[in-house]
Amino acid sequence: MLNLKKTIAGLTALAAGGFAVNAQAVNLIANGGFESSQAIFATGTQPAAGMQGAGYWLTPGGASAATLSTDAHSGLYSASVTCAQLCGSTLFGNSADNGGLTLSPANWGTSPTFSFWAKGQTGTTGNLTWALRYLDGTGNILAGTTGQNLNSVNPNSWTQFSTTLAIPTNTVGVFFETTFAIGPVGVVNGTVFTGGGFVIDDISLQSTVTAVPEPESYALMLAGLGVIGYSIRRRRSE
Repeated sequence: MLNLKKTIAGLTALAAGGFAVNAQAVNLIANGGFESSQAIFATGTQPAAGMQGAGYWLTPGGASAATLSTDAHSGLYSASVTCAQLCGSTLFGNSADNGGLTLSPANWGTSPTFSFWAKGQTGTTGNLTWALRYLDGTGNILAGTTGQNLNSVNPNSWTQFSTTLAIPTNTVGVFFETTFAIGPVGVVNGTVFTGGGFVIDDISLQSTVTAVPEPESYALMLAGLGVIGYSIRRRRSE
């Protein structure tokens, strides 16, 4: 009887430990710190073959393409979005297409906190905006923010920006985009127009999801129940 009690106690501990529902914080933005590779920026509007799942960020080609910067909030690198004048620089990524992360029903209905760090200045005619969007399987926008302005960011120190946005049902991807645009630079009719630029780092969308017990835990539990049943039958036969 003592051994049977020990067995039941052990299975009770397994149920309390191995089958506990654990909430885990997961960053839904792949490579938000720009640290996984120095070659993270690809030009174009779609990821090239072999880029999916690698944590790539996309940027339009040309002189205004976003680049890596060593002026980082943490780690070694950040993303620089800047241009000289009369141009724009854009950095964007889709977690499902080129980030390697696909949202599941476990994420739906949660309200994760989206945040990032920025440093820089807009200049006289510049403007920096960012957008966060949730996409379904065909790229339709289910929810999001657009045209968020960062013109108050500090040129000498890092500032964190954050918001909370609920994830709708059927969401499979997270899309983040930041764009810096600037007009004329120089002296026009006696007025001095200055340039600007930004660096962005540590992009994060922290979602809390529930961990599901692994199949091995279920198998161990069933085996334990089988031992109990056998022990009870044996004692009855005796």
